[in-house]
Amino acid sequence: MLLIPLAIALAIAIGLWSQQRQMQAQFDGLLSSAQATLQSASDPAAPAVEVRADGLLWVRGDFAVDELNDLLGAAFPTDEADTVGGLVTAELGRLPKPGDSCIIDGTPFRVEVTDFNRVGRVSLVLNDEQQARWQEATA
Repeated sequence: MLLIPLAIALAIAIGLWSQQRQMQAQFDGLLSSAQATLQSASDPAAPAVEVRADGLLWVRGDFAVDELNDLLGAAFPTDEADTVGGLVTAELGRLPKPGDSCIIDGTPFRVEVTDFNRVGRVSLVLNDEQQARWQEATA
């Protein structure tokens, strides 16, 4: 009679331990991914502009809006901000947080990484014309 409750308690303990190990593995994966993203965002040696595997164009927040306009043949406004991070901040009207998004001159921008009050990385969804200009500029 004592063996059945003991067996049940043991099964529950093993199940909880297994679940904890799975959660720890997921957390470790998320943590290493976040560390890599933060490191690339704050690393001045990281590329200023790059196309990621998902097709999004990632741009450092300190990249000049004029240079981005030249690369993409775009006309993002330069009257309120000199950098891409400043452009997004001006458009939102506040300090951005990761996940914030806006549309500037028809192009979707999404804040990917911030570092205190600084925009570290922004992703853009390029239209067909901008993609063609990017491919020409990087060929």
